[in-house]
Amino acid sequence: MQNGFCIHCGTALVAGEFFCSHCGAGINCPQPGAYAAPPRVPDYLIWSIFTICCCNQILGIIALLFAVLSKSDLDAGRYDSAIQKSSIAFWCNVISLVLAVLIWGGVFIFFGLATIIPMLG
Repeated sequence: MQNGFCIHCGTALVAGEFFCSHCGAGINCPQPGAYAAPPRVPDYLIWSIFTICCCNQILGIIALLFAVLSKSDLDAGRYDSAIQKSSIAFWCNVISLVLAVLIWGGVFIFFGLATIIPMLG
């Protein structure tokens, strides 16, 4: 009983076999050159630009640098390096955002209390 043809050499396949009897290719193997694309790596480029404009310029520039390097590594096929640089960009942005919230929150609390306390006394 035939089960189709080998996608590599065109030989008729027999049901129950796992490999082609002519070329030895696996029956359920993908075609040569067919590869699954690696998962998408976030580059945090927009967040890095926001960080430069609104939070902390130094950490924002560092995050932007690693975001661009992550994107270029992914385009060059260096997936592990792209993940590592993407992670650095992410943490630079997170640290910058936390510092901005703490600093601006402290400024608003300080000046808010500075204007309220004289009114009380």
